[in-house]
Amino acid sequence: MSGKNWPFPWDPEDIVYEPRVLDKTLHFIKGIVEAARGHPAVAGWIISNEITHVRKTEDIALFRLWLGAIVRTIKSLDPDKPISLGDSTVPYKPLPMRPENIAEVVDYLSPHIYLYDDDPVRHGLTYMAILEYCLSLGKPTLLEEFGFPTNLYTEESHAGFIETILVGSYALRASGAFIWCAFDFPREEDEPYLWEPHELFFGIFRKDDSPKPAAEAVKRFNELLKILDWNNYEPSEKEVKIIVPTVLYKHLPFTFENAADLSKALIRAYVLAKQSCLNVTFTREEKIERGKLFIATSLPRLLTSTWRNLLKLVEEKAVLYYSHAPISSESPRILNPSLGGTIWSQAFA
Repeated sequence: MSGKNWPFPWDPEDIVYEPRVLDKTLHFIKGIVEAARGHPAVAGWIISNEITHVRKTEDIALFRLWLGAIVRTIKSLDPDKPISLGDSTVPYKPLPMRPENIAEVVDYLSPHIYLYDDDPVRHGLTYMAILEYCLSLGKPTLLEEFGFPTNLYTEESHAGFIETILVGSYALRASGAFIWCAFDFPREEDEPYLWEPHELFFGIFRKDDSPKPAAEAVKRFNELLKILDWNNYEPSEKEVKIIVPTVLYKHLPFTFENAADLSKALIRAYVLAKQSCLNVTFTREEKIERGKLFIATSLPRLLTSTWRNLLKLVEEKAVLYYSHAPISSESPRILNPSLGGTIWSQAFA
């Protein structure tokens, strides 16, 4: 909940991921699971609500050790229920939370997205970009949190946004989307609403229980679900692929890359591709395979072997479009037109 953060009694130092605290955490979790498993209201397990608000870490191995131990403990007691981290698995979060680093540990990826834009089309497509980023790993993805407050934006824009994201998530075949949240909060004098007033107004119902327009948008989406049947729908292959650099989700020695800028470039590339009516997805550079168009955004580096693989694909008739730091006044230009495919180069100042 976006309320007061209460400390863990067994971890007064908030060191969370350290092995000497983990045993006590597992004891606590066992008690919760044993008490609640089998209850009809329990559909799955979310380990925390954004544990990184307690303590962040950049140590991938330590975080995976902590996460894996908790997942195994829950599975040993309730093996048939899905488990999620409960933190936002998106490319611009701390390194251990990036989807590539936890996809093998949890049952589904769990982006929490609160991004805003004054362009409503770009706003919606940004959310779809992050969902597609997660889904492109071949992992079930549930938009575990999204919404915005109606004391900062109109209730009508809130409703339009909710409906757009629900329909878009369904079209991408995400596993679901959880709206934050059901009701506005009435106690503005409580922590942290006293100094975070926007947190009071995320509900699709007002604090007097009356529905906002967003509640009607949810009803309309529910009616749509009664009509559509994905069993009769087979999506076409996505042959346009944005290349995700390894440096975004791995520690590579002697590299100091800005994850916020990298992820922003990837997301904007997706938005522009969709606005150009391209059927686009993401591919990690270590797993590049067939496709008609490959897009390398304005990245600081790709692996040396990646360029060789891309050249091979171009020789086999693929098209590569890449951006880079300016090296001359010629921009854009076609390089090596004698190749079987095409390489487009775009320099950005």
